[in-house]
Amino acid sequence: MAERCDGPAVIVRVRRPSVGAVLLAVFLLQPYSGLAQSALLFGSDAGLILNYVAKEKAQRFEEIVGKVHAGLLNSDDPRRRAQAENWRSFQAIEPGPDGATIFVFMADPMVPRADYNLFNILAELFPDEAESLASELTGCYSLGQSVMNLRLLDDLSGQALERFQPRSTPSVSPITPTPQATPAATGKDFEILSIESQVTERNDTWWRFAWKLTVANNTAQSIALDAQIEFQNSGGFIVDTDRSYGLVVPAYGQQVFTGDALVRMPGAATVERTYAKVGRGR
Repeated sequence: MAERCDGPAVIVRVRRPSVGAVLLAVFLLQPYSGLAQSALLFGSDAGLILNYVAKEKAQRFEEIVGKVHAGLLNSDDPRRRAQAENWRSFQAIEPGPDGATIFVFMADPMVPRADYNLFNILAELFPDEAESLASELTGCYSLGQSVMNLRLLDDLSGQALERFQPRSTPSVSPITPTPQATPAATGKDFEILSIESQVTERNDTWWRFAWKLTVANNTAQSIALDAQIEFQNSGGFIVDTDRSYGLVVPAYGQQVFTGDALVRMPGAATVERTYAKVGRGR
């Protein structure tokens, strides 16, 4: 079906049942008018945005996107910081239609109810420069954008497991011993057995969150993994993250990894649970 709306964009939606009803929207950008643009929200596991940029404007587009990413990282809004943590930008090696340079934005996972419209982000983070930056951004596009909502079919890189960890818990709960796993039992090369955390130090500026991650290796060879630990509020939004790389788990074994992160106030006081993501090291 196709829809047309009065406003700054024409939206075309195409549903293809054979690929899980992927949602495709093509935005035809109009000159910046100083008015709020329509919000770009994803309602899926991940989101993909293809930006078709004039070849001669590619460098300036990349500079503006870099400014947006830095602004998101330094935002006081936890939702904006969460966007920056999960927003990756790529430039296609192959040229696009009419010689356009294609920039790909991937939000994986996407942040629920977060606006990914670049114009709205510029207006929010850089109000004094918004009009000039938005005008430049509009001039960079040659064919606008293609936006896709993506539904996860399978994740071959790793698994994620969440464990609710109330702030009031006085100490880390002991980990219940888990029988040694085998490939035949789980069908996965590795798995997260538990993730726990507790506040070990606090002041008016930051809280120190110590975490403990237990991972099992179900293969006959040792594996090196990378982990991301997310500290989330009660709504599931990321307040802060910690990362650890090169975590080695022996063959058919289990390994406990520990670390800590300083989470700034006032966000630290809103942390209600800890979430771990683990994948093979790159």
